[in-house]
Amino acid sequence: SPIKVAEALASGMPVVVNRGCGDMARVLAAGDIAVEAGEDLDAAEVVGRLTALLDNREVAFACRRAAQHWYGLDRAVASYRVLYERLLSSSVR
Repeated sequence: SPIKVAEALASGMPVVVNRGCGDMARVLAAGDIAVEAGEDLDAAEVVGRLTALLDNREVAFACRRAAQHWYGLDRAVASYRVLYERLLSSSVR
């Protein structure tokens, strides 16, 4: 689930995701923080790629940066502010 992905990234762990779920295409496009599970890879390949990411110390930092950028409080507050402002401006009319 997207919540679990955010939690894993925030803890510095790379993730295994499906492209069609939520915003996982963005997570996959970010680089070496995720492995895509899908028809093109068998389980051994997914495990191999994930193990390689886990062995790279820089990946943990990249995961945390991505989580903060996409799922951090500042971004959430800004998104809610835009939403509420839009709702308020449409209800005034």
